[in-house]
Amino acid sequence: LTDLELERKNHDLLIKIPRTTVNIQWMPLLSRHFIANVTIDHPSVRVKGQKPSDAAEKAKREAKEAKEKAEAKAGKSLPHLLASILPFRIESFDVDDGSVFFHTEGKDLKDDKQGADLEAKLTDIVIKVSNLTNSKKVSDTLNATAKASARVMGQTPLYLAMQINPVAKQPHFSYAFTLEELPIKALNPMLDWQWGVRAATGTFTVYSEALAINGGFRGYIKPLIKGMEVAEKKNGGLVQTVKETAVSVVNKVLQNDKTDRVATQIPFEGKFENPEAGIWEALTELLSNAFSKALRPSFDPKFKG
Repeated sequence: LTDLELERKNHDLLIKIPRTTVNIQWMPLLSRHFIANVTIDHPSVRVKGQKPSDAAEKAKREAKEAKEKAEAKAGKSLPHLLASILPFRIESFDVDDGSVFFHTEGKDLKDDKQGADLEAKLTDIVIKVSNLTNSKKVSDTLNATAKASARVMGQTPLYLAMQINPVAKQPHFSYAFTLEELPIKALNPMLDWQWGVRAATGTFTVYSEALAINGGFRGYIKPLIKGMEVAEKKNGGLVQTVKETAVSVVNKVLQNDKTDRVATQIPFEGKFENPEAGIWEALTELLSNAFSKALRPSFDPKFKG
């Protein structure tokens, strides 16, 4: 397949896939088993930006609507539907040199010129998924493994490792994520757009692990901010001055004087029917870590995923 282009009706999402290669093993088809390898080269995704809270709520709503429509049409839940079709195994699903661009609302996504309205981007995306299957008839295990890497704002690498069972009746997966030493200045377009502030110095690191099983989930996210200073805007006015002062004060209060690092570990746990992020526990953990110790930059050795 070549030159595939998909655009949502309201023009807030554009996907371009120059080339897709599917290698099918023909002999298993005689036994009604589908086994293949898939490679997607140089895909790009352009999205019109939204505030994080708005984007999260919209994604949640759209995912729920899509799930309900699919189940109503098929008469089965998605895991049941996936498990009931022809036994298949995607031995490898690879994405090479992908990119994701986030733009402000006024951006024409078909305009390849990035321009000043570009808020954030992921480039050099590489995804490798193995053993994506719906049946033990074609695989020893129903668990798929995935590894992904990318560069945030074209410079700092992030990494994701994941295991998932796509046909489990309840969500069943685990992941580990890391992003280390991203210069906060690289995020200035987004910081300015979201909160009206800009960073002069500092780096941002985040680690996260989580496990979902038996209808529930638990995990943690550990952000670390080091040496951040807020850049002042000339002629920003009173409101702007208040914003910059507030960010500076919070950063200074939470900062560990010995390491010049703001660090905390925020646990989360809940059920998928009614997910809760453990707000009070998270707040207690945040204050405890921020005022008493700086967390070392690594995964939590106590977490058992």
